[in-house]
Amino acid sequence: MATVSRCGARSASPTRARAGVATTERITNGTIHWDDLSLRDGYGGIKAMLQGGRATDLLGVAYVANHPEGRTRYLLHHLGFTDSGTGSLGQPAKAIIELLAKLFAQPVEKSIQPIIDLMDDPPAGRLLAYDRRTPLPTSLPTLDPAVAQRLYDRARHLLTADSRA
Repeated sequence: MATVSRCGARSASPTRARAGVATTERITNGTIHWDDLSLRDGYGGIKAMLQGGRATDLLGVAYVANHPEGRTRYLLHHLGFTDSGTGSLGQPAKAIIELLAKLFAQPVEKSIQPIIDLMDDPPAGRLLAYDRRTPLPTSLPTLDPAVAQRLYDRARHLLTADSRA
């Protein structure tokens, strides 16, 4: 299982752009629960993971759109089924996922290699989407700029309101 994470890297070179990497569950799956962003009602681990992945993708789309002169580049990347641990799971889910991971998952070291390769030799563009080693169009319906802007505005509002509290 991949986890949603973000990291930024700043190069010592003034000509190299910063990179933002977002690893997501599936660039084509997940939905935003607009009426319950924190998933207080009906929380489930898979539901949260998919919403988190979708939000990460959309915020990458919105960031690039809202900062047209920026140097930060976003790579939205689906690692595929990765054996990244089952520590947060209870039984019997833990045993089932461990068995499936032994049969079908890649080790973390292998799953992250495409990201390392893309960061070492990045293609043109500020927003890149990949499913493992396959480039995806950033025009996918799940990367809709209007939906991305809606989430960006909502997140900015929540963060601003939280900082005033």
